[in-house]
Amino acid sequence: MIKFLSKPQECFCAFCGSTRKVLRRRQPLGIHFFGSAILTAIITLLVWEELHPKGLVLWGIIFSLLETSNLWLWRIGIICPHCGFDPILYLKNPQQAAKRVRNLFDRKKQKEDFLFTGQALIAVQKRITREKKSTERRSSLSHNVTKM
Repeated sequence: MIKFLSKPQECFCAFCGSTRKVLRRRQPLGIHFFGSAILTAIITLLVWEELHPKGLVLWGIIFSLLETSNLWLWRIGIICPHCGFDPILYLKNPQQAAKRVRNLFDRKKQKEDFLFTGQALIAVQKRITREKKSTERRSSLSHNVTKM
């Protein structure tokens, strides 16, 4: 529901320059208020068979969960999936943000098939993995054919 109502906006990473889509809004909209009120009314009618004042407490819980999940999705989505750069953390503590990016690159360097290029690193990793799997499949197929 949240991703449907909050249309993603295309942006680029300040660190690696790769493009990605992030949620534009982290605050709830009027439709969020209305949707949570409708959901609360339906649940209240199902549980108490009438609109009961306890539904207001339920609405507060549902709306706070909706707002928390919306903020959480926005916060997780703002981090670059390619290099791990976190602009919010960078504003608060640039050394911590640099350390986090460095740790991600160090973990990637430990992989034997890691190839560092100017392109998005995840795309490179996926391409290398696909090529490796296709060569393994071809070798297994040729091995099966030679057995026959």
